[in-house]
Amino acid sequence: QMRLLMLTVLALTLTLTGFGTGIALIYGKKANAVLLRSRDELEDRVEERTAKLRAAEEHSRALLDSAPDGMVIVNVRGLIEVVNAAAEKLFGYARDEMIGQPMEMLVPENVRDLHVGHREGFIQEPHGRSMGSGLDLSAQTKGGSLIPVEISLNPLETEEGMFFVAAVRDVTERKKAEEALRHANFMS
Repeated sequence: QMRLLMLTVLALTLTLTGFGTGIALIYGKKANAVLLRSRDELEDRVEERTAKLRAAEEHSRALLDSAPDGMVIVNVRGLIEVVNAAAEKLFGYARDEMIGQPMEMLVPENVRDLHVGHREGFIQEPHGRSMGSGLDLSAQTKGGSLIPVEISLNPLETEEGMFFVAAVRDVTERKKAEEALRHANFMS
């Protein structure tokens, strides 16, 4: 009798184990299907958001490139992060030649060291302003030429940290017109 009881318990245990395994397989397949569907939905959402981010980035780039003035965006270490098409044209550098470089590459050599101090002071107390108010400012091109410029500075706080936007305007033509006017007034 004991032997029969043990065999019955063993048979019942094996049956329940097999049944449990079958249920686990069925639910496992369903769970796996749910997980796969969730993964696919998540990948679709990530793809959609990535596409939206790319579109927003392209839109921002197009807006920046439409600016008539050279736009140079610098990080707190003084390294160039972003430039627009007008800056490329103004300075004679390709975009990738400027990105990651110290912004002093665009400053005349004779005032670069002084400019580092001015830049660090601006970082300590950032506020929108015209740079060098009342001074004749120059920027240096890739070829080493100096061009007269006006520069407006603005801080830009982002999730990635503080950046500084410089709008650089070539005032060569205005300076020539002012000089011609002075010359004409002098001659009369």
